Amino acid sequence: MEWRGGKVLIILDEAILNTDNFKDFRKTIKQEFFIKSVISLTKDTFIPVSGTPTKTSILYAIRKEDRNVTQKEPMFFAHAAKVGLNTKRKVCENHLFNSGNDLLSKFMEFKEAILASYDRLTFSETKFSKLFKAGTIGDAEKVEKRRRRVNHDLRASAEAYQRLFDSNYYYITPSKMESKRNRLDYAANHPMFAWIRSFRDSENVIPLEKIIDPERFSYGLSQSASQTGKIGFLNVQHLTLEGRILFNPRTFLKECSPKKRLAKDDILIARTGHTLGKAAIITKEYDGFAFGSFCIRFSLNTEEYIPEFIAQFVNSPHGQAQIMLLKAGSGKNNINLDHIRDIMIPVVDKPRQERILEKYHDSLKTLTQLEAKEQKLKEQLHNQLTKELMSR
Repeated sequence: MEWRGGKVLIILDEAILNTDNFKDFRKTIKQEFFIKSVISLTKDTFIPVSGTPTKTSILYAIRKEDRNVTQKEPMFFAHAAKVGLNTKRKVCENHLFNSGNDLLSKFMEFKEAILASYDRLTFSETKFSKLFKAGTIGDAEKVEKRRRRVNHDLRASAEAYQRLFDSNYYYITPSKMESKRNRLDYAANHPMFAWIRSFRDSENVIPLEKIIDPERFSYGLSQSASQTGKIGFLNVQHLTLEGRILFNPRTFLKECSPKKRLAKDDILIARTGHTLGKAAIITKEYDGFAFGSFCIRFSLNTEEYIPEFIAQFVNSPHGQAQIMLLKAGSGKNNINLDHIRDIMIPVVDKPRQERILEKYHDSLKTLTQLEAKEQKLKEQLHNQLTKELMSR
């Protein structure tokens, strides 16, 4: 039944598949079509032709003869890292087709496995799972080495998210797909994120929305800063990958509404850029500063949670993995107020939060000491090298 109707094959801007603005559109697609495949393309795909670094995907679907029928068969998801032409218009590998070990061939194997998994009119997911497995395209040994590094780094840094995009493929059944936002993009349903989806669905968590003060939850100012002024101005460039604030370069505003001023124990999160999702606690040093539009500020409405604990949880592996799942867009990924509300946090009593933060501060102190030693050793090395060169 799911292969009988008219076929649709279209290249879509990734935002259509993952942003909240198109949630109703995706719902309509699921109502009217059996979704057979979504193949993610790199941002570089159309640069040789149009110079446009926009993230796109190929959607393949089949029109339903009866829109009341619910899809039972799995969907094929994949990412093509190489498509035959690189950004310099030079011929390269093509992981979509024409190489034998390509995504088109894997999709055909996927289809054959589905058709072979029917017992009369009943589809057997158990039988299908034995016939078809997820995999990678390209140098298997090289990809596996990188995959192991990604599995390690993924729990430490959102930057590792970009390294997910080797050419690979997987399948997912409709009942197991991300459903809250109806997302159809390759990343949102990737099996590598199964552990964080399990955490988000567990019983001992609550949404961050429950402890956010709605009166102090907003985007920053869309204003140009200068090197002089009365009010310090923090923007996304001042948030580090370690979740700290580094006020360099020093930027200022001449005036600012009190509502856009930061206060001690506010939490500031980068909503775009290379520090996307990193959170920093506002200390006394930055009390009264303004903040820019590429940041989101919020404070807590409860004393049951310590603000610094929440900031450090957002920066933790469980927080950053949720940012990776929630962020959306095509040309540039970002997060919004709804995404922040949807971050799930653990239910932890205050004494335990204090113990965790105490251990964190001890480790941070050790790290700072080691960084100082590293810097000193580098200076000694450079001085020694200079001395050796000058002695000749």
